[in-house]
Amino acid sequence: MVHQQAGETRDWRDRCPDPGHEDASRSFDVTADEREDLLQLARDARKRGWWHAYGGAIPTWFAAYVGFEDEAASIRTYEIQLIPGLLQTPEYARALIEAHRPEVTPEGIEAMITARIERQSVLTKPNPLQLWAIIDEAAITRLVGGSQIMRAQLAHLEKMGHLPNVTVQVLTAEAGAHASMGTSFALLEFPEPADPDVVYLEDLTSSAYLENERDIQRYNLVFDHLRSTALPDSASTAWITQAAEDWPRTRRPDVSAQAQPPGPGGRAPAVTGQAATASSSLPPPQMPSRYETARTPPVRT
Repeated sequence: MVHQQAGETRDWRDRCPDPGHEDASRSFDVTADEREDLLQLARDARKRGWWHAYGGAIPTWFAAYVGFEDEAASIRTYEIQLIPGLLQTPEYARALIEAHRPEVTPEGIEAMITARIERQSVLTKPNPLQLWAIIDEAAITRLVGGSQIMRAQLAHLEKMGHLPNVTVQVLTAEAGAHASMGTSFALLEFPEPADPDVVYLEDLTSSAYLENERDIQRYNLVFDHLRSTALPDSASTAWITQAAEDWPRTRRPDVSAQAQPPGPGGRAPAVTGQAATASSSLPPPQMPSRYETARTPPVRT
């Protein structure tokens, strides 16, 4: 089943009966205690979350995800182009919003940043969210907001990775083709066994939620492949630290070296100078075997 969000949020909470109409519960064959439990569930479902106070700072199509995020026990996410929102600094978030939403006023941008920081409290609250983030190298090496902002963002990413409930892995370019080329996603698990897992997908103006069992199995398999292909968490921490120290830098090979004619015997000339420095600016990847994992994945209890 796919729940498409486009302009108007169709949250499962909207399908809950009005708790003020107790006669509705009597239409089911339930006991008095079961009826009270159902009514309490309906009351809880209709409570307005903190995110409603931010109004337009959180797009309508994204509000449902924020609610799910607030209730989830664990989230496993793969990001291609940017640092996950729960791990962003305010300055990095501001640069992203200014690039993505140039029509937003300065006041609107500040409200969006405040809402994003509020979301991050799920990582430090009692019984915090378990977050496992696999981040593509492209997101870490992409310059967002300037070198100073990137250094601070990567330092923050390293710091958050030391939390006991947060795992950060880097999927380096050297890993080559993998099971989720071109697709970022998040897998959400909830504390109640009766609540199905949800896959969250997003584009510029809408989002989709997958709950079909086959889809869930597929994305679980993909995530397992990604975490076995990415650097282990300890090597990822070292990689991020080195990346932060290297800003500003270039990761591109020296074009002039590529343009040189072949050497004797048709061999390409040795790469020297800036190209050699750029290619060795980060520690060599320490690729784990397919069955090596960084940490035990979050288990729903």
